Amino acid sequence: MKKTFRTIISAALILCLALGFSSCTLFSTMREYSMKASRVDIIPTPEDEALYAEFNKALENSVSEAVKMDTSVSYNAKNIDVSNADDSAKLLNKAAGTINKLILANKPGAKSSTTEPVDLKDTLLENFDAASALSYTASRNTANEAVTNEKGEEMTAEDGTVLREVKIKDNFVKVQFLFYNDVVTEEAHTDEEGSDVAEVTERVLADDAAIEAVFGSPADKEAVLAEFDAIRDYIQVKDYTFIYDTCKVSAQTDLAADHVLDVSFEKVMKVTAAAEGVGALADYGELTVTFDVIRNDNYSFTYLEAEE
Repeated sequence: MKKTFRTIISAALILCLALGFSSCTLFSTMREYSMKASRVDIIPTPEDEALYAEFNKALENSVSEAVKMDTSVSYNAKNIDVSNADDSAKLLNKAAGTINKLILANKPGAKSSTTEPVDLKDTLLENFDAASALSYTASRNTANEAVTNEKGEEMTAEDGTVLREVKIKDNFVKVQFLFYNDVVTEEAHTDEEGSDVAEVTERVLADDAAIEAVFGSPADKEAVLAEFDAIRDYIQVKDYTFIYDTCKVSAQTDLAADHVLDVSFEKVMKVTAAAEGVGALADYGELTVTFDVIRNDNYSFTYLEAEE
């Protein structure tokens, strides 16, 4: 009996030791796989001059490799201001947000579609040329990570705090082609009286022809005026003029797969409308309404395999 008991105990000890060593090996293996999984071969961000060429190459691949492309168009308005000659429209101006909601209630101009297989015909991507963009930006997804040694152990400073560094964590790059540029006209400096003077910048916009070549021609004026029918019992919009503002094309690409994930064309127009109060608002007479209109044309691509 005693011999049997000793045998059982010995076997149990051997099993525990075996499990202990195997656990160390198991945890070590798990840690190694985890470290390997976290190591992504980061591709450098293309230089500004190469951004458009890289985008074009990725777009060409997307057309042949994506299984579908979803397209949507939407409009928004903001910074609405209503005024008249005798400045009596202050109350009306406070209600500008409500006016905006009335106009946009039915999502004028909004539409969406799906293309399978991908075809860029009749889209803003068909003949997109960023050569007329005035500046470019590129950004990456980053993470503030702990600095580790070759064993994957966190490194610390002399005071015991964990050392950290900002690292690019994947191969997605967000690119913007800007059709405006902020030019410094006066550097920050200290004046003769010792006071700090802030930097002065001036926003330079691409010309109308360049913007329309990328973002499309202006909408039909009669069709636009018809959208104001939502408020015709209160305000009648007679005519309007506009100037382009901060138009830009934003895209996200996967450098590893050479794919475009999504593209957005954002056209901003500063509108000045000549209007007249009618009905309950007839006392306001001739009105000037200013606001910003933002049109977004969005394209997103879907692939058979998930982007990594």
